[in-house]
Amino acid sequence: MADLEEEDDDDFDISLLRFTSFFAYAYLGFTIITGVVHVSLGSESFFPGWAHIVSAVLVMGEITALLIFLIELKGKVGEAI
Repeated sequence: MADLEEEDDDDFDISLLRFTSFFAYAYLGFTIITGVVHVSLGSESFFPGWAHIVSAVLVMGEITALLIFLIELKGKVGEAI
């Protein structure tokens, strides 16, 4: 009975992690669009647009790495118990 509850908790944790990361990716997608629009307008200073784009891409990589790490860690902790 306790194993079943732990498995449900694990499924809920991973689902919540994926749900939260979806909104982080959506926000970063809008950040990239903002940067592209700023760069494409051809204003005098296009550096802030490129900074938005580069920053969003780096944070997407960071979120992906954290997701992979946490999912793998959750799996290893579950095996150890």
